Amino acid sequence: MAEFKRIKIRAILESDVVLITADQVDRLVEGVCGKLKNTGLTLVSVEPEELAPTTTAITVGYDE
Repeated sequence: MAEFKRIKIRAILESDVVLITADQVDRLVEGVCGKLKNTGLTLVSVEPEELAPTTTAITVGYDE
């Protein structure tokens, strides 16, 4: 007979770096919540991490 245990599952989801608006973040969170519906899982918190802007160096050469 299978042995059952009371457990709590904590999962961390992580995305690639994306450039999106606050509204798009809201829609993403709603989508995740929708997928969790009827699973017994709940989204507890969302912690967006703002990354420092990056600059790309472009070398420009001139023909003389």
